[in-house]
Formats: sequence, structure tokens, C-alpha cells
Amino acid sequence: MKKITNVKLLPSIDDSLWFKLVHASALKFTYLDMVHFFGEPKVYNEPKFTLCGLNKDGVEECREYNRRLEWVLGEFDNKGNLKLDDNGNPIVCTIYDSDSKLSVEDNFIWYVDALVSRGFEIVGEYIIHERQNGKDFVSTKLPKNIVKQDEDEMLKVEMTPEKKKIMKELKKKNDKAKAKKKNDKTKSK
Repeated sequence: MKKITNVKLLPSIDDSLWFKLVHASALKFTYLDMVHFFGEPKVYNEPKFTLCGLNKDGVEECREYNRRLEWVLGEFDNKGNLKLDDNGNPIVCTIYDSDSKLSVEDNFIWYVDALVSRGFEIVGEYIIHERQNGKDFVSTKLPKNIVKQDEDEMLKVEMTPEKKKIMKELKKKNDKAKAKKKNDKTKSK
């Protein structure tokens, strides 16, 4: 797995990139943990809004979006510029609320949209980095029905061997961060 060394939060995503975003995955988190790990989100005045622009084929298109809150992550090079993938797309992704009818406290599923297939990997690396630097979850466990739903969804997901390898490495890093934190707590006692 490629080591992502410089993933940062961005205040917003350029409007011209909206039409290239593809739904990558869903993140199961409480709102408290989202704010704890990613900071305060961008807040949209209207949960439903329409953006118009040129799609990938150069044709004018309008799309309706349904979100109240959003965080944007990007991967940067050592000069402070957004990195580009092999196709020249910036390596960015957005995380946003999945259902604007729910209160943010009742929303446990956050959608991740990205320009590149590594969008969810960027989010995972960012969380692992934050955990290795001492951040931990601040809320209680997710409700059992959300966890069960997650297990059911995982059974339906077909992953390429490369994606399975990435997920295993992310899990290994997450487990390592947990063990380090537990070890640090034991030493401090």
C-alpha cells in the first residue's frame, strides 16, 4: 500500500470537480467523532441544492445534491500542492451526511465521494494518523443496528485483491495504533 504522508483538510472543493466525484464508500461514525477527528464541517444553508457545470464529456449538466455538512480531504506533495493521480485528477475526497432528514446526532453513516479510487484510503490513513498521534474516539459505540447493517453490507461488497490488501493493511495499522495506545496507558499507570 502506498504510504500517504501528507493528507490535510481543505475548506471546500472546487465547483468544477463536483461533476467528477464518484461515490466511493460509507464511513460509520458518530457526529461527535466526525468533529473530533476532522474538525468543524462546512455547513450548507440548504440541505438540497443544485449545481450546474460541464460533465466529463464537456456537456452542460445540472445535479441535485442532498447534504448539510461536508469535510474535504486532499493529499499534498512536499511543496504544498495537491497531488495528482495518473489521470491528472487531484487526489481529494469529500465526506458528507447521508440523510439530511436525520438530525446529525442520529446520522451514523457518512458518505465518501472521491475523484480517485483511493478516496476511502485517504480517509482511513487520516484517521489512523490522528489515532497514532493520540486521538481516540470520544463517543460511545455505534448502535447495534448500524453495526449489524455494516456487517451485512460488508458481506455484499466484492473487493478486488488490491482493495482487500489495502483494507488488511489499514486494519493492521489501526490494530497497531490501538495496541500502542493500550501499552502507553499501561506504562503510565
